[in-house]
Amino acid sequence: MIAFLYEFLYVFAVSAGSAAALAPVIGLEQATGAAVVITAAVAAGVTAFRHLPWTGRLIMTGFPITVASALFMLTRNETIREILSGYLAFLWLPLIGVGAALFGELFAHFKNLRRIAAGLGVVILIVLTAFDVETEKTSVAAVLLLFLLVATDEVQRTWNKSGYTDAKAHLVCVSPFLLLVMLLVFISPSPKDPYDWAFVRAAYRRVSQTVEEISIRLAVRGLSDAAEAGIGFSGRGGFGGELEGSDKEVMTVFEIPAGVSGLRLTGKTFDTFDGREWKALDPSRAPDGELDALSLLASAEDFTDTPDDLVRKSTLRIRYLQINTAHVFAPLKTISAGPASLYEQMRHGGGDLLWPSRKTFQTEYEVSWLRQNSDHPLFVDYLRSVTVPTRESFERYTEICEKDHTAGYSYEDLLSHREHIMEWYAKPVTLSDPIRTYMDSLYGEASDPGDRMEQLEQFLRVLTYTEAPGALPRKIHSGTDYLDYLLMESREGYCSHFATAFVLLARAEGLPARYVQGYLIYPGESASATVVSSMAHAWPEVYYDGAGWIAYEPTPGYERTSYWRSAEEMKQITEKAKSGYPAGREDAEPVPLPELEEKDSRKISVPWYAVVIPLVSGLLFMLLLFAAGRLVMRIKTGRMDLKERYHLLCRLNLMLLGLLGLGMEAQETLREYHLRISGEAGEENTSFLMQLERFLYGGGRVNKEQEQEAANTKERLSERLRQEHPLRYLRFRSRWG
Repeated sequence: MIAFLYEFLYVFAVSAGSAAALAPVIGLEQATGAAVVITAAVAAGVTAFRHLPWTGRLIMTGFPITVASALFMLTRNETIREILSGYLAFLWLPLIGVGAALFGELFAHFKNLRRIAAGLGVVILIVLTAFDVETEKTSVAAVLLLFLLVATDEVQRTWNKSGYTDAKAHLVCVSPFLLLVMLLVFISPSPKDPYDWAFVRAAYRRVSQTVEEISIRLAVRGLSDAAEAGIGFSGRGGFGGELEGSDKEVMTVFEIPAGVSGLRLTGKTFDTFDGREWKALDPSRAPDGELDALSLLASAEDFTDTPDDLVRKSTLRIRYLQINTAHVFAPLKTISAGPASLYEQMRHGGGDLLWPSRKTFQTEYEVSWLRQNSDHPLFVDYLRSVTVPTRESFERYTEICEKDHTAGYSYEDLLSHREHIMEWYAKPVTLSDPIRTYMDSLYGEASDPGDRMEQLEQFLRVLTYTEAPGALPRKIHSGTDYLDYLLMESREGYCSHFATAFVLLARAEGLPARYVQGYLIYPGESASATVVSSMAHAWPEVYYDGAGWIAYEPTPGYERTSYWRSAEEMKQITEKAKSGYPAGREDAEPVPLPELEEKDSRKISVPWYAVVIPLVSGLLFMLLLFAAGRLVMRIKTGRMDLKERYHLLCRLNLMLLGLLGLGMEAQETLREYHLRISGEAGEENTSFLMQLERFLYGGGRVNKEQEQEAANTKERLSERLRQEHPLRYLRFRSRWG
């Protein structure tokens, strides 16, 4: 491996420089990154070909056959041929790569030749600079790399060292730093004023950004949802003894509508509580958010002639940062999240909107959702009287919202979904006698569900908020036990505790309610906000016929504010001001969701044979060469005399022992080796070692019986290797049969 890497360093420098120097000759304006990569990859393949065993060489030989067959078959398609015609210059790159590999090999093996090449390259760059000739950065970087390689090599060879003195290995070890220098030269801009050091600052910024992006990408691979550590987000909602959180940037939200002082992004909902944690068991795949939104629009129209007083359509744009999640974070009553092509791949599960696979850094999407004027007195009146919308209103809004992907939902779908919610989210909760008595006194004569929930919310908000309430006692085994402990003993907790209590007490009143986890954002006057993991939050939602799910905020210190003036209020203000009253930011109209333009593109139809034939031809060619190689080896083995065959069998047995993890140690004699492994490998599998010792040091005498014993040992060791290490066995068989 050291020999290959040593040679490849020189090959890479020559291939990059060759691609840059010959790019104008073959028809490229400049050496693009793709051109350099292709040339270097071909050169690396040629170098690797020299160091691979014959089986590896056969596999590599099949690659160009496959590529050539694929290009031949694809060019039969007129559209593909027309597209490929613009990349004909790239067909010269493999040839340049082969030539670069040959020159790189010469540089690696002949020090005088590489000294001349490195010195000549530096002189040429100096001359070009003196005559103000523009030079490709790739060429400069390649010459610099070759010069550094030669200089480092010379220092290593002339430096008196003790211990490990392999000069090639030393160069390989320091090569990452040399490659980093080349990378810095390549990515640095070329300023007009070479003495203003702008290129250094730009290089630093570019490297910093690259390192930061790489670190984020590596970090988010092992993350779950960022809220998991704080409030539970991995399928279960548990209670820790202490609330965790950090300022790690999770996502960024853009285009926040004016007047939104508190924005909730729902991630996951839960339906079942066992006294210690929430679980998401709802099997429904119904589009909860879309049916919920359509029901709200239709019922608002049934309630008032100015439905804009109750609900307004708005949009958001969200970009993931340091997060790795299967959940589509979106506000309550989301109509669509897109673009459309991405939205069609999303799936619904138990009231949640989910990605087809986990999404991470820089995933970006738009959300169309319905804002609710929940803090306006008119909305409170609406909740007191709202019922399931009429069929006519629902079907009319289904047609209106067709562009938001809500087409195809029937009135029966709404009724069926409502029954499902009653079944899963209105599970009865039994209250202990003291709690039942207290809640009855709290509600008093308030018989309306909305009024009761308002009083329940205010009641829980007077308890104590703490991020370290301690773990739940072991005695808690049900929702009843939990309420007794929270309301009668501890009377403190964080969002998970208060949201859980609210959901259980709402269900005790016969109302469907669920536990929700996500992020709560207070954007202030800004139209964008960065969400950090400490914004993870839990809250309850109650289902009302017609209005759907309505969020509440029972956690002390948190607010739920969504308010704008009604049409009647604005009319009165306008009349009073006569000349017009400048509406506040909360009265601005929401930004409509922009229509997505379809891009005209030609469809490329690739026939099946254009894929199958190249693969089959490449595979057949490799198999043919493999069979030919095996035949040559068998003929060669058959021509060996007894001593050569015996020596080969012993070498194969030593190789098999090494593959079994019983290899020979350095400075170990065959007798010492036999004594060390005979117990683990078996006497019958190591006796050949003593015979081999006598063969090597006894004049090379051997007979047929010893050859047969060595052959039998090979079969036993091969079978053991097949059972214990199948992959190593296949590799051995492919090479030695």
